[in-house]
Amino acid sequence: MKNKIVALMAVLIALHCAACGKMEEKKLEVNPLHVMKLYLEKWKKNDWKALYAMTDPSFMQKLRTQKLSPELQRLSDQDLFVHEFQQARRLNPAKVLKSYEIISITPYNKGDTTLWGDVVINGKKRRIPLTLDGLSLKVDLTRIE
Repeated sequence: MKNKIVALMAVLIALHCAACGKMEEKKLEVNPLHVMKLYLEKWKKNDWKALYAMTDPSFMQKLRTQKLSPELQRLSDQDLFVHEFQQARRLNPAKVLKSYEIISITPYNKGDTTLWGDVVINGKKRRIPLTLDGLSLKVDLTRIE
C-alpha cells in the first residue's frame, strides 16, 4: 500500500514538472520580444519552414488570391510559402536580412489583438505587427509599414 502511494506521488510530481515545462514554452509564444527575435533570426538563417509557422494566416490568404500557375496552386500552403520566399531571395539577392535591431514593442492593452514592433532592418526603420492568433503571437506580413 505504501509503495502504491509513493508511486502515485512520483507520477503526479512527474506530470506536474512536465506541465511546467510546457507552460513555460506557451508563455514564450506570447512574449512579443521573444517572438520578434525568433522570427528575425529564422529569417536571417533562411529557415522558411519555421517562418511559415510563425506567420499570420492572412499572408497565405493574400498569396492564394493572386494569380498563380497551376503547379503553384497545387502546392500546400507551407510549400507555396517556402517557394515564394526562395524565389524572392533569388530575384533580390541584395535584399538579404543582414542586421536588425528591435527598438521597441508596444505593450499589451486590454482588448488588443495586435502589437507593433519598431525594428531597424538593414538600416531602415520598419513597424512590424504581431497579431494574437489563439494562444500565440504571429507576425503579420501583410501589414508591415
